[in-house]
Amino acid sequence: MDEQQNGAYDEHLESQGEIASPSPHGTPTGPQYSAAQGDAAATVSQVNPWSRFLARSIDQLLFLLTVSVLFIFIFPQILELPGILFGMVFLFLMTFPEALFISKWSATPGKQLLKIKVLTPSKELLSYSDAWKRSVGVYLNGIGLGIPFVSIVTMILSYRQLTNNSITKWDEAGGFKVIHEKPGPLRITIVILLISCFLFMTFYESVD
Repeated sequence: MDEQQNGAYDEHLESQGEIASPSPHGTPTGPQYSAAQGDAAATVSQVNPWSRFLARSIDQLLFLLTVSVLFIFIFPQILELPGILFGMVFLFLMTFPEALFISKWSATPGKQLLKIKVLTPSKELLSYSDAWKRSVGVYLNGIGLGIPFVSIVTMILSYRQLTNNSITKWDEAGGFKVIHEKPGPLRITIVILLISCFLFMTFYESVD
């Protein structure tokens, strides 16, 4: 009788989410995203295009700084490419480390700062191939290969789709889930400093 009561109690806890359901391999499933994180995400709008835009801008800035230093020593000729072509090559190369970060930690540095995660519908990490396909989807449909004017059109269309349908074209195609949590004051301060640095560099180049 006691065993039946304990079994019924365990089933009740499991249905309430208090204990994890065991996987067929004997280990709990869904360890990537805790209930506490779910509560935090529930208080923040999950349709937040500007946070995603800022996160990508930070990633592009950090990647540009890293790549520029490497290219100076390894392949300086690429820095002499015309601006549009360099932008297209640069943004495509960025898909590879971006996919690595998302497949390993569910977020790039910019997304980490703004507490944005990219996961599967079951809240597990993406495989590298899925993460790379997502990055390529952003490259093609989100930023229009980095081509001026084309990228403006694709970003506007992506913004409208996200705000109207609560999901972007590339996340819908891959079945991915983007989760937002509220960043703290320190994270916001770092974001402001990085964006200010990016704007200063852009202004300095245009004047120079």
